[in-house]
Amino acid sequence: LGAEFNEKVQEAWGWVWAWLTKSMTLTLETAGGHNSLVLKSWDICMDNYTEEELGGMLFDTLFELAPSLKSMFARPRPVMAMKFVEMVSTLVSFVDDESRMIEQITWLGSRHVKYGAKPHHIPIMGQVLLTVLEQSCGDEWTDEMADAWMDLWNASCSRMMAAIKSGEQYG
Repeated sequence: LGAEFNEKVQEAWGWVWAWLTKSMTLTLETAGGHNSLVLKSWDICMDNYTEEELGGMLFDTLFELAPSLKSMFARPRPVMAMKFVEMVSTLVSFVDDESRMIEQITWLGSRHVKYGAKPHHIPIMGQVLLTVLEQSCGDEWTDEMADAWMDLWNASCSRMMAAIKSGEQYG
């Protein structure tokens, strides 16, 4: 730029460079954040197994951990297995949109009242989910992924339990 590269231009470029540096740093830090770990691990699961297989694993693990819940499931196993995968996919799809996540979880909790779900049933699914995710990811599973899913599940769990309690109370 020669003579046109004066103090004002240099100051402006300094600001742009600082902004870009800050933005890139933030992007790189976020890339390793919990939300991206949830997305990455779910992608790994979906690459390693079909939806039917993954749903079956969720279904089977639930009844291994809580056999008393079998009586709550009237629909055929393949249907329920797919519903499990849909539920997890919904959580994953809204991991970056908290307001939509709250909306979906509240709806899901309210809907589960008619199935006889109780608030104390919900945490069991967290154990089921983590067990299946770890199995599905295999060697790619990390403690950080487990933490990310637990954070997501715990936030979802409390909202869903509140929706079930509300549904029980108000019908």
